[in-house]
Amino acid sequence: MSDYNNKSCVIAGYAIDCADSLPYSLTNIIQMTPLFEKFDVIIAYDESTDNTFELINKFKGNRDDVHLILNTNRLSPLKNINNANAKNSIMQLINMKFKDYDYFILLDLDSYGKSQLNISLLNQFIKRDKDWDIISFNRNNNNDMWALRYNPYFMNPFAWGENYKDVIEHTKKDIQNKLSKLTVDQYLEVASSFNGIAIHKMKYILDCKFDGKHDAELLKKFDIVYNCYIFVKKEFKFQTNYYHESEYVNFYYDAKFKNPEIKIAMSPVNIFIE
Repeated sequence: MSDYNNKSCVIAGYAIDCADSLPYSLTNIIQMTPLFEKFDVIIAYDESTDNTFELINKFKGNRDDVHLILNTNRLSPLKNINNANAKNSIMQLINMKFKDYDYFILLDLDSYGKSQLNISLLNQFIKRDKDWDIISFNRNNNNDMWALRYNPYFMNPFAWGENYKDVIEHTKKDIQNKLSKLTVDQYLEVASSFNGIAIHKMKYILDCKFDGKHDAELLKKFDIVYNCYIFVKKEFKFQTNYYHESEYVNFYYDAKFKNPEIKIAMSPVNIFIE
């Protein structure tokens, strides 16, 4: 038991067609729970073509601290929109029942969250929570570019049309270069990052919304001329009508808008055993 056992936490994830990875991600959840005196688990799920529901239903059993939510708000053919709807159902339950908890840990239940968590290392970061309000972690050159935004790369890298691969490759090199210069006790300030798991201080994300729609107008908040950008001496045209967005980006933008003082951090440490 951690000496942080007087803390409370909601551990949550979203499941759809991920039966092959659920045994691993559910084990990660089980191993996290002893870090907290009080915890609840929330799993939002969609109807799946495999036995995802059977696995999470077995995981729940008769436990009152595990809550399953069927996502009935699948209004879009776009995966990211439905992902956002499912995660908003998690937030709705949190705002109804768990607003007074200390932490909200959100993790991927699919293949991206399949690796084993280093629970001892995770606990060390929780103990140092004065250094961050929201924190994600490095993934050994496999960072989630879909959810990553940091200065000056606030744009959606996939919204650069035929140039998106060049933009992603450039950004990957830049983020790894920045992280490589940090010690294990330092952090990179970001606008958004996920990488399979993120820890949030609950008070900073209450009433925040996930949204899978890209909004080029958001870029104006960063004083960026978003119709043209320079990467390694190449001029790429940005698609202002691009529709897709990581639901995490808008969630963290919302958190920052509501709480301008919060520290959204990315650690150079990988807490997955890969």
